[in-house]
Amino acid sequence: MDDWFKAGTKPSSYEAGNDEDIKYNNDSSIYLKSIADVKEGFGTIMRSVKPDEYINKRIKLTGYIKSENVTNWAGMWMRVDGPERNRSLQFDNMKNRPIKGTNDWTKYEIVLDVPENSTNIAYGVLVAGNGQIWFSNMSLETVTNDVPITNMEPKPETIDGWFEAGSKPDLYEIGKDENVKYDNEASMYLKSTSDVKDGFGTIMKQISPDEYKGKRIRMTGMIKSENVGDWAGMWMRVDGPDYGKSLQFDNMYNRPIKGTNDWTKYEIVLDVPENSTNIAYGVLVHGNGRIWLVNPIFEEVGNNIPTTNIPSETKYDYNKLPDKLENIPDGIEVINIPDTVRAVKTNNDTNFYFWFHKTSVKVLKEDLEITEFGSYSWISDHWELRTVANKPFTKKDFEDWYGCKDGKLIKGNTYTDKNNWYQNTELQKMISLWYYLGTNKNGDIFKGTAIVTYLSELRKK
Repeated sequence: MDDWFKAGTKPSSYEAGNDEDIKYNNDSSIYLKSIADVKEGFGTIMRSVKPDEYINKRIKLTGYIKSENVTNWAGMWMRVDGPERNRSLQFDNMKNRPIKGTNDWTKYEIVLDVPENSTNIAYGVLVAGNGQIWFSNMSLETVTNDVPITNMEPKPETIDGWFEAGSKPDLYEIGKDENVKYDNEASMYLKSTSDVKDGFGTIMKQISPDEYKGKRIRMTGMIKSENVGDWAGMWMRVDGPDYGKSLQFDNMYNRPIKGTNDWTKYEIVLDVPENSTNIAYGVLVHGNGRIWLVNPIFEEVGNNIPTTNIPSETKYDYNKLPDKLENIPDGIEVINIPDTVRAVKTNNDTNFYFWFHKTSVKVLKEDLEITEFGSYSWISDHWELRTVANKPFTKKDFEDWYGCKDGKLIKGNTYTDKNNWYQNTELQKMISLWYYLGTNKNGDIFKGTAIVTYLSELRKK
């Protein structure tokens, strides 16, 4: 299948391969089909390409698809990624015009823009639920701007170029406040709108680094805070050519804003290397609270001014659990083998690095029934839930992957996923926390956790 590979929220429930018997215009096809009864989730076969030749252009993905007994829906899809983690710039998966049932060869098209800050283009086909599809003659080409785009990714709300992001943006509100001013200048605000147990919101901007390359810059901002329960801070990040990997970063985690404070001056000083591709900056609130900010000022400073860069190897307390898990008693033993993993390249895929390991689970004192499990990734200074589904895995997932009937952990038995994995387009280090929650016969909840480190090194053959 050349550089096509299988992914999705339930990849093990699907099969993909070449089909020399099913052809379109005498060209063989690639198929994707369910091999289990898929109640929820999807499988996809996909590939990724660098966006360089398409930057600032409009592109069209064309493919021919044949379907059989698709019970939920299927579609062709394309995604244009940007420098912000978990935020695509453009996306379309045909969910608003799905393929269903059985259909002969049909031509489908997706049209998206590729902005200047694009870092990756991914595309493929998917099946959600049960069924089989074949595709052939899939191609990318540039088109003129009079061809309408099919983008389904909503543009983030912007206020004077500022937009909302973070790990829990839906739990925060941003806006302009004409009543709260500093030096007669109206402020921007960021506030929690719900009880945020874990995660953060941010209001941010992005600028080109061109005028600052090879220089040291200082960002100065005035911030006012109210009832910040966990912590808040001003932040700046200098991105490089490797997706998801910053060259310089400071979010004031080591000198946080807490509680209620009047207008206070804060500074961040970072270097902007020659290979910088983007500068992002803003303010964040982790947990509950509210902050106001007036437009920060950027200026070049001499090398005698020390940087505030927080090195990527800063020693954080990885054993401090996410708020969701902190007060749940232990009752499950989790072991990752190995717990420090080096990457490999597979024969079927040249675009991704993979880190493979085994994960074994057993109860400590009594029988438990799994309710959910998943993994958190350490992002800058905190844990964020990161799974292929962007939500916890289910009891049914545990049954399928760990060979545990009905997700019931019996004391004395060990349940193992022999093919646990993590993937990334870049060879970079990642710390992950695997967690498992289960209940006993009385409904009491118990947890198990274990950390695994994915190294930025290739495994020796």
